[in-house]
Amino acid sequence: MKKIIFILICLRLTSSLAFISLNQDGLMIIYSIKNLIESPKELVLKRRYFKARKRYPLITSELSDLPSPQNRCEQRCPNNYTLFNRKKDHFQPQSNKHFLAFLNIDQDFAQTYARTYGFCWGHATLTRNFHYLAEFAPQRDAPNFKSSRQFKIFYSKIIKDIAKNKARVIPGFENLYEFSSNPTIQKILKKMAARKWANLALRLRNLKFVKKVMSQKLFRKEKNKMRNFIDSMIKKIDHNHFPKIVLSSQQQKKRMHTVLVYQVKQIDATLYRLCLLDNDEYSAGLKNCQVYVDLNLGNLTGYYTKWDTKYKHLDGSVGQIDFSTEDTYEFVKSFKSAHKLCMKRCQEEN
Repeated sequence: MKKIIFILICLRLTSSLAFISLNQDGLMIIYSIKNLIESPKELVLKRRYFKARKRYPLITSELSDLPSPQNRCEQRCPNNYTLFNRKKDHFQPQSNKHFLAFLNIDQDFAQTYARTYGFCWGHATLTRNFHYLAEFAPQRDAPNFKSSRQFKIFYSKIIKDIAKNKARVIPGFENLYEFSSNPTIQKILKKMAARKWANLALRLRNLKFVKKVMSQKLFRKEKNKMRNFIDSMIKKIDHNHFPKIVLSSQQQKKRMHTVLVYQVKQIDATLYRLCLLDNDEYSAGLKNCQVYVDLNLGNLTGYYTKWDTKYKHLDGSVGQIDFSTEDTYEFVKSFKSAHKLCMKRCQEEN
């Protein structure tokens, strides 16, 4: 045991080392090894994921099985997935007010980072965290800041809490688009998106998952696995859970992308369409499900519109697709925190 602890400490002390990887364009990138090595605390995260999977069926129980609420606060803050009913229209195409005011593209990050790779995993995670956990309160005045530094510290704490799946009230702003349009706040959010990307995409616990997504074997050509994936997707969305998925290109396996799914359409007997909130171009893509992934149960193939229309050397074929490793865990943790905040605010009003 002492030897294991010693090895872990040594690994944490090697933060000055680096490793080399390829970005999606085949360019060499050097990453700090501190983004790869997990702390002893993080090594038990799989246990938390397991607990989240056990908790998920309780949160998403059928309504007929749920007890009747006993008071007004229980009615307003139900202890199940209907808690998020009031936010069900957030990912609909009518408005962009519930989205971040910047995209996962080079020009939007130009003044923050010199990007040679995308932060899609972090951008999608941050967008969904705000959807679940942010309670905007434009009628509530923010503190009287005496300096820009105080303003930055105050909202930085809120953003960090939401990134850690903690529900927070955000005073002084009406919605996420207005909030993330503020130059100071936008800079903080971009750094957080990059940090979340590094924490998720470059951790040891996700290396096996990333390798699987890059395998180019779509559900290993098993019809039941694709059917189960689609059924799980539909059930999650019905439960106000907007799934976070990771997919890879069939023709260029190192090209991966993370997006959110807000709707599933059945086109015919074997073809299902996943409508995407794509962090590269969601302002246009949400209109009539213009950016989507098609999954065909007949020939077990996948097609992603953006890779076909944006890149001349790709035809849109999907190599692999799956829910992100933390998808269920984040939902359960976010639900518990959102429910706690809802009950607290309701009791304060009484």
